[in-house]
Amino acid sequence: MLLDFYASNCELSTDGYKVKLTLDETVSRMLPELRPYYIYGLASGSHTVRIELVDAHNQPVPGAFNDVKRTFTLSKFQLATLSLLALFKVFWMVSLKSFDCSSHRFGKCSPK
Repeated sequence: MLLDFYASNCELSTDGYKVKLTLDETVSRMLPELRPYYIYGLASGSHTVRIELVDAHNQPVPGAFNDVKRTFTLSKFQLATLSLLALFKVFWMVSLKSFDCSSHRFGKCSPK
């Protein structure tokens, strides 16, 4: 699944503002860059994604739009489609050898 978000009126960085991502209320990770992220390994069914803007001390930043929670459902058909797209992506990346993709659950692709 592709996660994309936008932050305005602040710059994200490792030592400043970051976005805290929580998946299904158990897995969380700090996202220090404003870029799309891939989430791998989701099973079919209902999932919840929460993104929060936090400060340099990882404390929530007050604001009406700084804490967003969304629930979505993946069907087996959607998972099969995502698997094919992921397979194509890996084939394409290996063929071009122009990107470095991590294999973490929260992966991102970046130019070499």
